[in-house]
Amino acid sequence: MQQTTHTVLLIAGSPEPSSADLIRKLSQDAQCIIAVDRGANALIRAGVVPDLFVGDADTISAEARAWIEDKRVPAKLFSPEKDYTDLDLACKAAAAYGQDNHVRVQLVVSCATGGKPDHALCVYGVMAHYAQLCPTLVEDDFICKVLSDTGTASWTLTEDAVGKNFSAVALTPHTVLSEKGFAWEVEQLELPVLLDRGISNRVQTADACISCAQGVVAAFLHTKP
Repeated sequence: MQQTTHTVLLIAGSPEPSSADLIRKLSQDAQCIIAVDRGANALIRAGVVPDLFVGDADTISAEARAWIEDKRVPAKLFSPEKDYTDLDLACKAAAAYGQDNHVRVQLVVSCATGGKPDHALCVYGVMAHYAQLCPTLVEDDFICKVLSDTGTASWTLTEDAVGKNFSAVALTPHTVLSEKGFAWEVEQLELPVLLDRGISNRVQTADACISCAQGVVAAFLHTKP
């Protein structure tokens, strides 16, 4: 029997969050919304009430914290003296949601990559670690699907993507991928970790597809010029 899939939306704590319009759009398709510390600030601006708050509460505003309490949002609070980022802890909470509700989790993350380059780099590491949760990172200017042989293995694009820039970056050793329907096509190509072999391709056909046979790859579609 096939498991039901639930979308779990994590609104992360980037100091440069994505737009309120994007947050509202993403929330419409989510069965569970998790505010990741300062992500609560972005949610209050968007008028979207989360189902859970996760973090050490060191960057959430006083206004957003009072709002979370007023809305009686359940919270998983942690000490600031911890070994993991709030995003990692939120991913653990998303996995627990799937186990508790006997559903397959499809993770969507937003407001995660702006402002701090060290944190932004770690976002992709965390997404690779939780590749089995089929993560998709969505910001105002791009979509990044994390493809793997343990989660989502392929991504078929649509007509709206034709002509747009596309990149693929390996996040783990021995990552093997194929790309069809792009300006430069490859078949079973092994990409070196974090190097530029898969950068700056272009979508050529309405059914262009990237697939990951082994390892983990971050596949980027740039939605704006």
